Amino acid sequence: MKCNSVLNICAIIPARGNSKAVPRKNKRVLGEKPLIAHSIDAAKQSQYVTHVFVSTEDKEIASIAENYGADVPYLRPKSLSEDHVHAVYAVVNMLEYLIKNNYCKPDIVVMLLPTSPFRTSIQIDAAIDVYMNAQCDSVVSVVELDKQIPHLRIVRDNFLQPIVPIENCNVQRQDLEVLYALNGSIYVSSSQQLIAFNSFHMPNTRAYIMDRESSLDINTMDDWIDAEKQLAKE
Repeated sequence: MKCNSVLNICAIIPARGNSKAVPRKNKRVLGEKPLIAHSIDAAKQSQYVTHVFVSTEDKEIASIAENYGADVPYLRPKSLSEDHVHAVYAVVNMLEYLIKNNYCKPDIVVMLLPTSPFRTSIQIDAAIDVYMNAQCDSVVSVVELDKQIPHLRIVRDNFLQPIVPIENCNVQRQDLEVLYALNGSIYVSSSQQLIAFNSFHMPNTRAYIMDRESSLDINTMDDWIDAEKQLAKE
């Protein structure tokens, strides 16, 4: 690890073992290594990240993580590994453990979800740069959508309804603002802010914009197939 940094910048990768849509997702081999290893390698190659931790309740994931050079100080409670529990709570739990047990005192925390295997160390560093050089509480990565709000619809009681007032639905494309979606890849904040908010979505959150290829987020088998196709092109 790069322990000569003035700041302790810790990457925390939350990886539970009981994924449903893609069974054993974080252990499953994508390319030549388990899915979680892609995020560990990117974090280790970062010029800023000083420590890489994995939060998991799964002993096999813990073993894989350690084999790829990440630290797994403890197995997190299974209550923090259920489907309905947001990954940020596992990250905060890890952060509090590290501080309480004098393991290390992170100045900056970077959450890297293992479902983003195409995120690079260069992008991690760029997001950290945004955080360190802007007046903000946090940085969250996003990707540009190919649709604007007037083109989006919901279906309620089998009727098609626009998200915006119907009188705004005929606005010309060139007059619309670009929309961005969270891509679930990179989240950055200070440990103090993260513990206070229990979220990376804070009053003053800056965006780090990523391209669509590196924003691929694996949550379904279709996503997994897309990831394999993307790897085959590289």
